[in-house]
Formats: sequence, structure tokens, C-alpha cells
Amino acid sequence: TQNIKLKIAFSCILFSSLALFAQNETSKWYFGNNAGIDFMTSPPSSILGGQLSTAEGCSGIADASGNLLFYTDGITVWNSTNAIMANGTGLDGDPSSTQSAVVVKQPGNSNIYYIFTMACCNSPVGLKYSTVDMNLSGGLGSVTVVNATLAGVSSERLTSVKHCNGIDTWVLSQDGVNGDFRAHLVTSAGVNPVPVISAIGSNAATG
Repeated sequence: TQNIKLKIAFSCILFSSLALFAQNETSKWYFGNNAGIDFMTSPPSSILGGQLSTAEGCSGIADASGNLLFYTDGITVWNSTNAIMANGTGLDGDPSSTQSAVVVKQPGNSNIYYIFTMACCNSPVGLKYSTVDMNLSGGLGSVTVVNATLAGVSSERLTSVKHCNGIDTWVLSQDGVNGDFRAHLVTSAGVNPVPVISAIGSNAATG
């Protein structure tokens, strides 16, 4: 059925998004109730001191050497010292969103990252993004743009995948009213606010 095909497609996109960065950049995972895993060790080891506590979506990023840069539940951003990042509060993700946040590095810039956030339950808050500049606050980073709006009512699904050019990144979400898929392109110029729309002709699930 169409629904099964959509679920398979989303699963493929989700797993392929893990290849967006070099392996070390996805080596630090923070999730759940202050849980963390370091994949730079063999076998992987637990990380203590994490401040994130969430039942659902979260995201984080390390540098090319596997050193933690920051992590987020889509609402608050914590830096590598587990302190709240400068200006790192009030993001419009939601603790009940399936994927509250996705972090994407700006192509060609090792210091600029975008945190895409998703509200829950077909909220009109929808899809937004905030910008992190790791050059600021003595290298601990600062959020410089908060909650730039990209789309309104959305399903809770949010992921990213590498462009076929091997450089840029697509950020994928779904309209919560008509089920259309949206693909926002992230390039060295920033986030394109005008998405590529793929109409599939069915309503999106709220969860």
C-alpha cells in the first residue's frame, strides 16, 4: 500500500542521513534521561554529565576528530562543557515531537551549523531553524539566529540527506495538512527557504 511505501521511504532516508557527516562527527550521542554514548571508543562507552532529558527527538554533533560540539532536544542547546550554549534556549522544537531537532553543518564552513526544529502534533509552529556559530564564546559556540520559520503545520517527521552532488544537504519534512513532502536545500549560501515540493496526495500522520 501507499502508506507502507511511505514508511519504507522514510526509513531509508533516516538511515541514509547518518552518512551526512564523516563518521567521527556522529560519534557522540546524547538522548533519553541524561544518557550518552561515545562511539570513539571500542567498544562504545557511556558518557556521563549529559544534561538532556527527553522522551523523543534529539540531535547532536561532534567535529571531524570526534570532539563534542553541542547537543539539543530542539528547545535548549548544550555546549561541549554540558552548559547551556550562549543564546541557546527557546528553540521551537517540542519534547513530544518524534524528531524535535536535526543538526546540519553548512557546506564549506566548519563553524556554522543549523538546528532544524519540529513542533509536535500538527502544530502551526511547524518547521523552523536556528543558527550556531562555533567561532563565538571562546569556541564553545553561540546561537546567532533563533527560530527562523520555514513551514507551518507539519507532521513530526524530520530528517536530512546528502545531495547527490556530495556537498549540499536536503532537509526533509512533511506538510501536516495535505501530506506533501518538502525538501529545503542547505548550501554554502545558507538555507533555501523555498522548498522543493513532492505531492503524494494523502494526509500526513500527526505522529
